[in-house]
Amino acid sequence: MHLALLVGSWYTCQRPSDVLLVETAHVTKPEAEDQYQIGFNQGKTVGRIPPYYINCRIPNEEARNQWDHKVARALNRRQKYLFDFKNRYQRSKLLTTLLAYLQQVNPKLDRRSLRRGSLQKLAETVEEQDVLDYSRQVRG
Repeated sequence: MHLALLVGSWYTCQRPSDVLLVETAHVTKPEAEDQYQIGFNQGKTVGRIPPYYINCRIPNEEARNQWDHKVARALNRRQKYLFDFKNRYQRSKLLTTLLAYLQQVNPKLDRRSLRRGSLQKLAETVEEQDVLDYSRQVRG
């Protein structure tokens, strides 16, 4: 579960807390094997802008398998949310566990490091406007 959360956060460049709130019905897979469209209609970002969709690629096969497994499992169980949690406490516990995993790699990391790092990696290969679109930032 934590790997799928990590994959979803990294490849969408979104906050892990927002990825936890993705509804299963808002994850679609277009024609290409490694492409996804993921809808965000809850979370911190949606608190200041309307709901939105992110089109992303997951080129790494192992990461893609983790994500596909998570989506298939949520669909089979008819879960409303992609990540199954019963209450805010369980959601908070998932985020705390993800933070612990990140800090095993580097004690200086926090959950913001995940989003910041993915946006920086994205910036190496795309135009500035694309990075702004993924980050939901407005230039000005």
